[in-house]
This record gives sequence, structure tokens and C-alpha cells, in this order.
Amino acid sequence: MTASLEYSFLFSLLAENASSNLNSLRWLLWALLLGTLLWWLVWAILCKPETDTESATVPDSNEPEDAAQAAQADSQVMADAVTTSRDAVIVPSQPAVPTEALLPVAAAEPTPPLPEATIPVPVESALVLPQDHPPEEKPDQGGTLSTKSSPAADTSVEAAAPEPAADSPQTSPVSDTPEPAAPSRADHGVLAQEVTARSDPSESGDSVPLGLSGSVAATPEATTVESAATAPRQPSKAHPAPASVDHEALLETAFAGEPVKIDPELGIIYPKKPSKIDDLELIRGIGGSTETALYASGVYRFRQIAHWSDANVSAFAAKTGIPAEQIASHRWIPQAAELADISLATDVKSYSAPPSVDHAAVVAHEFAGEAVTVDPSLGILYTDRPEVTDSLADISGIDDDLAAKLQESGVCRFQQVAHWSDDNVTSFAEKLGIAKSRIEEEKWIPQARRLHRDTYSASGDWGTSHPSLEEYQSKIETDYAGEAVQADVEKGIVYTDRPSTADDLKQIKGIGEVFASRLHASGVHRFRQIAGWSEANVEAFAKECHTSPKRIYRDRWIPQAGGLLQFAGEDVRIDDDLGILYVSPPAEKDDLQKVKGIGPVIEKRLHEFGVYRYKQIANWSASAISAFSARLGTFKGRIHWDNWIGQTRRLHRSKYGD
Repeated sequence: MTASLEYSFLFSLLAENASSNLNSLRWLLWALLLGTLLWWLVWAILCKPETDTESATVPDSNEPEDAAQAAQADSQVMADAVTTSRDAVIVPSQPAVPTEALLPVAAAEPTPPLPEATIPVPVESALVLPQDHPPEEKPDQGGTLSTKSSPAADTSVEAAAPEPAADSPQTSPVSDTPEPAAPSRADHGVLAQEVTARSDPSESGDSVPLGLSGSVAATPEATTVESAATAPRQPSKAHPAPASVDHEALLETAFAGEPVKIDPELGIIYPKKPSKIDDLELIRGIGGSTETALYASGVYRFRQIAHWSDANVSAFAAKTGIPAEQIASHRWIPQAAELADISLATDVKSYSAPPSVDHAAVVAHEFAGEAVTVDPSLGILYTDRPEVTDSLADISGIDDDLAAKLQESGVCRFQQVAHWSDDNVTSFAEKLGIAKSRIEEEKWIPQARRLHRDTYSASGDWGTSHPSLEEYQSKIETDYAGEAVQADVEKGIVYTDRPSTADDLKQIKGIGEVFASRLHASGVHRFRQIAGWSEANVEAFAKECHTSPKRIYRDRWIPQAGGLLQFAGEDVRIDDDLGILYVSPPAEKDDLQKVKGIGPVIEKRLHEFGVYRYKQIANWSASAISAFSARLGTFKGRIHWDNWIGQTRRLHRSKYGD
């Protein structure tokens, strides 16, 4: 009994203490909560003025100076993440390129003011299709044409899947705007000593630094970034002639030793036909009759037009009836300057690259939206293989093995080689295991400029990238009189109804059932329409076909259509490598030996291949030139340097009048 009382007392004591402890714990928790609230209130009161002051002094992030500081801070953050290794730091969304030190390219920064440079050269921005674009359409297997890929096409994709059916879901089409590349200036030769002019991006959206002044500075850390985002392309602006040109000085530099004289109205002219003449029809906007008028006026070379003054343009306009405004809008002068620079390479034994090239500016203008990087040693490189690549083996001196090594290094386009600096040439010579002098003597750079220009160009019917409705309407009145067509500012000339004489568009390599049906739905039924496409039309129909404009250019839809138009009704076939060939000898044959560089032996070989007419050679592509050079056993560059294309075009026009 006593024990039970003791236990009862003990339990009651413990219960009383537990109740007391619980009450104490409750008070402790309330005290902590109240203390926390008081502390937060005191902190808020004391810190509020500092917060307001700080926010009031934060500079506007839209100011250029602060934007630059922010970009620098971002670069520093990335630099801090770099380990002791000098491998490139790659943005996660892009594949790495093994380079020593890569120059970061600012994606959204404005292009800096342009440096002093010789004759302004036109540059059109080039926007490129994203890598997730629908795959290339394969030609019809059941068509009359061979489905074997051309050398150019072979480099585009490893294994191109057939394009989805027209009614299948498609990703949003994104178009790009390939345009002729502007060459960087070499600091040798007479053109580098000529008239100096400042190009201002505020006045023209087409001029860029020419590579004389913009040296590329290497950074300690390597950073790969994607180039500027794609943006809607603007039409090329007119390029007026300078108010005055010192033609007297040019006689001692650009035309030293040449049998030329100064005409008070037309500038520098040749009193008689020189031993070497340029193919002036390569200037977009100049046709056969205009070229004849220029020759008759003593204008035979690109560099003559490149040095026209405003008075010279007005005088020639008055003489030929071509409006001076058209010469300016078609940009004859900068086109001539570009072509003169390319032509200059034919007159020198070895072509040296410019000492420096502003690669960042080139990327902003010509590689916008593409996954490229700038390596101070190797120039502009792709971090991933682009959807459309060029056949680098078309450059004389580059065989398949060298082309493969260049692609492995990230060089996939003519544009990249066209913008090599002297350091880039040195680095690639070492990388490829060849002598630097070989690249210079084989003139890879001017060849690349010419090949890019020849490949990525629209119809020569237009001297402007975006013709007006009035220009399209004028063409309708001459070439489509009485037909059910209309002018469209984007698509050019389209049919409102299917014509009874529709052509089989699938004869054009690269156009199959899907593309043909989409073109038909857009009012395109004739070779004549495609043969006359302007750059604006290429952009518009690339969107309609859900493909890249670069693919249309690379597959040569426009020249193919022109060739089929010229050979309509004749017994010909289209060879993937050699172009248009006669299946049997035609009734009318041309004397191919009239072409400089073609003798009896080569003419006989050409006949064996099915080449009998001037117009066949005049339609040769870069791939066809390369293929014929190999099969004829002649130097690959000879066909170009002897200008077989221009010669045969003039011979055809002289003989047939068209």
C-alpha cells in the first residue's frame, strides 16, 4: 500500500512538471516568433533607403556603353570557367570545333564603322536555313533524268532522306538570302593603288570592309558563339557613281602600259579592241546589246566601269538610252569593282591574300544565322556541317582528299576560302601539308570568289535583287504577251491559270513531284519563269517549297531552266556532271575551234561527249567545267582563264543574233 502511494505521488509530480514544461515551450515559441517579426521589421526599415538609392543609380541597360560592359562581363564569366586547357569553350547548344584560340563574334552588336578601302564592293547579306529544316527532295526516280548526284550535291548531306509529302506536317519554313560574296582586297596589284573611297553602312546596307584595315585580334580564351540571328532581307540600295575620279592618276596605276586614253565624257577608253577583254555580261543588268554598246564605246574591261564618275554614267546613259538611275540601282560600278578584282588574278603569276581581314564583319554580313566561329589562324569555320555545302574540289588545285580535310576543319563553302587572310593561308598550308606558294600560285582565293558569285546568283535579266512591279510588268509585255499571267512583287511573273503549253518542271535536277506541285500551286508552269527568277523570287519560292534558297542556287534551277528553254525540241539529255549533251549530232554544228583554247583535238573530244554547239558551253556550270577539265586532260583553270563561257556566248550571239 505504501509503495503504491509513493508511485501515485511520483506520477502526479511528473505530470505537473510536464504540464509546466509544455507551457514554457509554448511561451518560448511565441517569443521566438515575435522576435523574428520584430527583426524583419527593423531590417526592412533600416535597409529600405539603401535599396531605393541603389536602384535609382542603376544605369539604363539599353545604353551601348553598358551593353558592352555587360557583354564583357559575360565574356569574363565564360573565361573564368575555362580550365588551364586552351581548348575552345563551347556554348552547350553548339558542337565543338578543335581550334587553338577562337575569336568571339558578337551576335547582336551593330556593325562597326567601315574602314578606308579601295573601290566599294557590293555585299549582300546571306541568311541560312536552320539545321532542322526539312531534308532535300530527291529527283523522281521515274523521270528521264539520272538521279546520280552532281559533285556539288554530293557534299550537301551524308544521306538525304526523301522530302515528306506535300500534305504532311512541315516545320515552319525559314528562308535565307544568298547573295554574291564581296571579296576582300589583296594588297598587291594595281587595283589596290587606285581611287580610295569611304563606305558608310548608314548610306548603303551592302558595303563592308574589304580586308585592308580590319585586323583580327586573338583573345587568350576561346569562345564559340552563334552569329547574328536571321532578319528579313532588305533590297539592295542604289550605288551612285562618285562625283569625280582622277583619271589622269589611273593612267599611271590601274592602266599603266595600256593603250588607253581619257575621253572627256566616257572616262578611260580603249581606242581599239585590246588583246584581252572582259565578259561584261557578268555584271548583272548588262545584257548582250548593252555589252555590244559598251564595246563600241571603247569600254572592254571591268576596271573601266569601276572607275566611272557621275559624269561618265550620265554620258553613257545619254548615248545608249539606259537611265542613269538604272545604272545606279543595278550597281554596275561596285559589281565591276568586284569582278575587276577577280579578273586581276589572271594577270599575276601568284595571288597573295590580304594581310588582314575583318572576319567579324564578314560573319555579320554574309554568315548571319549560321553556326560559325572565327579562328584567328584559320578564319571563318563552321562548328557544324551546314545543310548546303559547296564542292571545294571545283577549285583548281583542290582534289577530293584536300576537300575532305578542309571540310573536317570546318571549311564547307567557297565564301570561307574567299575571305582568307595571309595568316589563314599560312595556317591551312601547314594543316594540309602543302606549300603556301601552291595556294597562291593556284589562286584558290580568287577562284573561290568567282565560284561563289557564279553559283549563288539569280537571272541576269535583273540588275537588282528585288525588281519592281513595273519591271515585271514590262517583261510581261515583251515575253508573255497575251498569256494569262500577272506580276507579283515577291514571286515575279506567275500564271493565273495553268497554260496549255506547260513544261515538265521535273526535268530540272532537284525538282521532283513535291516541289513541282508546290510550284504549280504558286503559278509556275514554264521553264521561262524559273529562268527569269530574280533573287526576290528565289527567296519567295524557297518558302513555298519549304527549302533553302541556297539549295535552289546550288542545284542551278535557274540556269538549268534557261538551258532547257534554249534546247526545247532538240534531241538532248541532261548529264549530272557534264550538263546538256546531244544524244546524236545535231543538223546545225558550231565551229568550236573559234573558241580560244579549243583546237582540233579538244574539239573532237567534245564531239565525242556530245558537245557541238556554242550554247552548250555557254551553259556550263562550275561542276561541268571541273568535269570537262578532268576528262579533256587540260588544266582545270584554263577553261575559266580563257573564258570559254564568255567567248561562246558572244560567238553564239554573233552567229544566231540571240
